[in-house]
Amino acid sequence: MAQSSVLLPALSIDDVCEFYTYTTRVAVVDENQLPLVGQQFTITSTSTCGVYIEDVYMQLSSTIALPVTADMQGFAA
Repeated sequence: MAQSSVLLPALSIDDVCEFYTYTTRVAVVDENQLPLVGQQFTITSTSTCGVYIEDVYMQLSSTIALPVTADMQGFAA
């Protein structure tokens, strides 16, 4: 397989878009704090917002509960 290098021009400060984000991980555990792998639950938000859950963009709202399943470690992120 042939390789090649690509040199991209530097961005102008006017071409940069700055934004702030945060990440929340929900730990789904039992009364002994053990992960509940594959546990299904639903989430809502107090106002409509866009979120990524397991790298999939979804809309949360206060009127429709979104079903989510905990991963192999008992997390939903």
